[in-house]
Amino acid sequence: MPFAFAAGARGGGPAPGYVSNVAPPARARASLRTVCGRAAVGLLLVAGLVAAVALGTPALSAPGTGPGTAPGARPAPARGHH
Repeated sequence: MPFAFAAGARGGGPAPGYVSNVAPPARARASLRTVCGRAAVGLLLVAGLVAAVALGTPALSAPGTGPGTAPGARPAPARGHH
């Protein structure tokens, strides 16, 4: 049948027992420069996430309980116009 490939498009698939003799091309190995670049980008992303957590955690804590306040110290009263 000259248009046997059309059966595959309709869901019939290849004939039973068909084995392809065409192998996919081998993947090119990543160079050392590519591997180092990917590792640097990964480390940069992880460092950014760690920094965001480290800088954002004190901002989420209650006022007057951050790392810059002395134990037992009270927050300064707000100054306004009288």
